[in-house]
Amino acid sequence: MKPEELKQKRQKMMELLFKTLAPIDKSGKNKELYENKFGTMSDKQFETFFNNFFKGKDNFILQFIPFDSEPTMEDAMKSAKILNFSFNERVYLNHFKEGYMSDFECMILPLGIKRLQQMINKKNSTSFTATNRDSKTGQVINEDKNARISDVETAAMMVTGMKDVLKEFLGPRADDIVGYNEMTKQILEKGYVSQEDIPNDPRNKTTLNLVDVYFLGAGIKSNLITDNLMLLSALDKETGVK
Repeated sequence: MKPEELKQKRQKMMELLFKTLAPIDKSGKNKELYENKFGTMSDKQFETFFNNFFKGKDNFILQFIPFDSEPTMEDAMKSAKILNFSFNERVYLNHFKEGYMSDFECMILPLGIKRLQQMINKKNSTSFTATNRDSKTGQVINEDKNARISDVETAAMMVTGMKDVLKEFLGPRADDIVGYNEMTKQILEKGYVSQEDIPNDPRNKTTLNLVDVYFLGAGIKSNLITDNLMLLSALDKETGVK
């Protein structure tokens, strides 16, 4: 590129940069910072900086004072409009057999993730059994608690439609001891098991029964186990169920 063309291009880039900064840089400190930085650069250095920027090798760092000069989302939208850029787009979800395109546009932004110290060779543990369980909840504890799934994982599987997986994870592989015993029995006898062959009775779910007892103790009626204000044990005794 000829020197004159490079100077003209540099001038246009500087104008666009500071025009874009204006809505989010209310204090003018960032404009002043980059005016001084680029002012000391030759045309060649300026070209090299932006070539690296477009290749992702360099970046702009903006500084704001919290609760003083920090920009709002509306300010960011104004800057994006200057660049004819949109933060929103429809999202294609391939978690289903035929795929699914979201009905509405969603905000898509890069997310910074802080790397943790916990690595595969450090603080890593594995459960080999599921026999250590809390007597109240039936949930695995101590060295076997690594077999549990978290609330975040449960929510993620819910929104992606993995209902059958959750039915297994929160049933026979959780606190449903009757279902667990039947599942294990069939695997040992046949080498496989189907969810259709495993009993799915709320009465067998230890945690659900515990929550039901807590609700009844607080005078709150629920239909978690029964439709009345009787404990399951009392109801079974009255109806003769063993």
